[in-house]
Amino acid sequence: MKNLTPIYTEVNNCQDCYKCIKVCPVKAIKFEDYSAKLIPERCIYCGDCVVVCPANAKRVRDDSEDVIKSLKRNEKIIVSLAPSYLSEFSEIKTDVLISAFKEAGFYGVSETALGAELVAKKAKEWFDKQGKGVYFSSCCPTTVQLIRKFYPKYTDNITPIASPMESHAKFLKQIYPDCKVAFVGPCISKKTELELKDNYLDYVLTFQEIKSLFDNLGVMFEFVKPSDEDVFIPIKAGEGNLYPIDGGMLTNMLEDKTSVKTDISYKSNEDEKDQTCYLTLSGVENIKSVMNDIDKLQDKKYFIELLGCKGGCVMGPTTIKKRSSAFKRVQVLSGVTEKIDDEKTYNKLFSTDISSSFLSIDEVKSQKFSQKEIVEALKRVNKISEKDELNCGGCGYDNCKSFAVALLDGRAENDMCISFMRRVARDKTNILLKKMPQGVVIVNDSLQIVEANEKFATTMG
Repeated sequence: MKNLTPIYTEVNNCQDCYKCIKVCPVKAIKFEDYSAKLIPERCIYCGDCVVVCPANAKRVRDDSEDVIKSLKRNEKIIVSLAPSYLSEFSEIKTDVLISAFKEAGFYGVSETALGAELVAKKAKEWFDKQGKGVYFSSCCPTTVQLIRKFYPKYTDNITPIASPMESHAKFLKQIYPDCKVAFVGPCISKKTELELKDNYLDYVLTFQEIKSLFDNLGVMFEFVKPSDEDVFIPIKAGEGNLYPIDGGMLTNMLEDKTSVKTDISYKSNEDEKDQTCYLTLSGVENIKSVMNDIDKLQDKKYFIELLGCKGGCVMGPTTIKKRSSAFKRVQVLSGVTEKIDDEKTYNKLFSTDISSSFLSIDEVKSQKFSQKEIVEALKRVNKISEKDELNCGGCGYDNCKSFAVALLDGRAENDMCISFMRRVARDKTNILLKKMPQGVVIVNDSLQIVEANEKFATTMG
């Protein structure tokens, strides 16, 4: 499965419904040979197409087989457990969850939130040195891919810091040099980080994959018997576990944590002294709208925490429990505890170099088409004038002109236009009626004649 991209199409299951194209925020899907396929160089791996596909044709690459092989070789694998576990496994005691991982063969379990706390500290230090302008968090790989691929001129506005997952993996390998690290969480785009230069991750599994792995290995929570040694290693994390909800990163960055904790979603904090504003945004469409307004936000310093999934990581595409963001947020808030006072370990954590660059992600080279070319493309689907442009969205695109651009770009086919295909079908029916030697008449449910050929008319006089 390694040759597959994190999301791929099971061609035989694709049913020509165009739902994946409709929900894709960057239209990274190409329709060809009656199948909707991903365009890797455009995709930001948000997973919306996976969630919406009614035929299960959009699949997530399953890396659990590689992990099982490693476990059978008795290799030391430490789980980097995403803080979303607080909402995903809210009904399971922490020691039971850790014991289950150990029963499956993992060496131990550590909280990715430790990496999140490190990222917050480094991001704040970097941000404090910047001048006026807008700066973005680098925690979410989907948002980093969005900026690099579609808004590359703002690359320098991204904090040059690795994600919490990468940072945590590097920290773990400093303490356990002979270990491998397997991240477990709700995110698909995390799998793209395996391809980054100087990557410290060995495996990335989704919550769905780890559940299947447990099932395959016969690990059942109800029969797990934890011991006193079933605790997070090397230490327990604290407020880094707030990262999967809106404003969680800001809570770790700001000194006035109480005000942020009470209303994390879209909380703005402003210091009149240095004219600094902190914001949080989740959802790709919301982020896209902000990217179009950046040039208007140059009056002060802005730090914007970006989360690709609307509602935060707790609403990730591979979460097993489909509950509201409000419920999951409550689960996270109630599960966060004070961090362990271990100065030696935290000194080692905070001394870890997690600087990073995202230049390996290539920007999308969008071809520009003239108005004349777009008009010609519309004519291919019988859109001769503006009144012919229904903008029904049946093809998956917002309007007919966007569809025309996709036609010119090779991402769409004429057959995707419903009104065009209806007209083609009607024309073929009319030709068939004319050519048939028998008299043919078509009536509606009130027995009123809708269509009839010449033979029928002649026969009836």
